[in-house]
Amino acid sequence: MNTETTIELGLLLAVLAGVVTLYNVFTSRGIKKLTEGRWQGSVDIKLDNIINTFTGLSKDVALIKDDINALHTRVSLLEGSTERRKRKVKETVE
Repeated sequence: MNTETTIELGLLLAVLAGVVTLYNVFTSRGIKKLTEGRWQGSVDIKLDNIINTFTGLSKDVALIKDDINALHTRVSLLEGSTERRKRKVKETVE
């Protein structure tokens, strides 16, 4: 093998190594973008689920507050009615 052949083989190997390196860089970027896209998409879905859960919970809390207010009103009416009946019984006994 002479010197020119050695140089040509060296250049050919260098070009081939450069092509392989570029191929690996571009394919790894595509895979990285693809996996990042999947990851970000799954995070977005999870965040949407959390927001929907809190929205549903706030609606439930509002309904529970309404129920508590209605029960409070009923208890107040029953207490008033009980007091009036106690007075009637007390007046009847005396």
